[in-house]
Amino acid sequence: MLPDDWLALIYLASEPGVEIRAVTVDHGAAVGCEAGVAIARDLLASVGESDVPVACGPPAEAGGIAFPAEWAGETLSVAASLGWTAEDGDPAGTPTNSGDAVALLRAAVGDGPITIVSLGPPTNVARLLEDPTWDRSKVDRIIQMAGAVDTPGNVEGLPSVEWNAAVDPTALATVLASDLDVVLVSLDGTNDVPVRTADINRMSADQSTPAASLAARILDTQREFAKAGGRYAWDVLTAMTARQPDVVRLESIPVRVSLDSGESGRTIRDPAGHQVRVTVKADAAGFERIFLDALLGRGP
Repeated sequence: MLPDDWLALIYLASEPGVEIRAVTVDHGAAVGCEAGVAIARDLLASVGESDVPVACGPPAEAGGIAFPAEWAGETLSVAASLGWTAEDGDPAGTPTNSGDAVALLRAAVGDGPITIVSLGPPTNVARLLEDPTWDRSKVDRIIQMAGAVDTPGNVEGLPSVEWNAAVDPTALATVLASDLDVVLVSLDGTNDVPVRTADINRMSADQSTPAASLAARILDTQREFAKAGGRYAWDVLTAMTARQPDVVRLESIPVRVSLDSGESGRTIRDPAGHQVRVTVKADAAGFERIFLDALLGRGP
């Protein structure tokens, strides 16, 4: 439930033919699970998706790390500037939050077929995979933003590890070991879609739709981060891969998730690992075009 997640949800809500069945917030969300649920509900209402149910997830297994505390303060400040509250409630016309992400996912799968787009630590998805009471045949793909296979990570002190993998490495291992079609949107691909000041200017130039206007307001709050570097469209590219897979180049790679101390969450090429499709490249120009086309209602 960071700004990049928000932009990904706005993109999905704007893509023709996409039905968002449910949104779950990871227990380890940077802003906290309950605040994340409240923000998600306000965001969905802002893009005309107020009937989408939202729920909190269970805690991660031991062995992961927490997102930096300062991320919460920055994110809550941005959310407040958009008029979104961090206090969960039941706004008129919205479904009641069950607080049980796994049950909500199971219900969404029951309507199948679905694609699971996992933008954060995969704790909720892993718990679903461990639950024997649902029909796995109704999930066609899991698109997971996590990992750094042939490129450095982005976690301070863990130079080979990516953040979502670091927060719940055991859950990521569970997802990759599943018998489902898994696409790993790793830093190898997202490194091709940096968010720079010039990118923000181009993506904010036309605000002729409510979705484009909202995205522009969010992007405007990210200018200082963009100037400093290190900002990428991690989650938007993940969401886009679910809908417009030609924006990335995928390679089938055997991947193992390390659970060893000092590198827990590292995603490693290993012949003994699980075969998953990994984003090794992304088309930056295509990414921007598809994003703007969706938000401006210029879809195919």
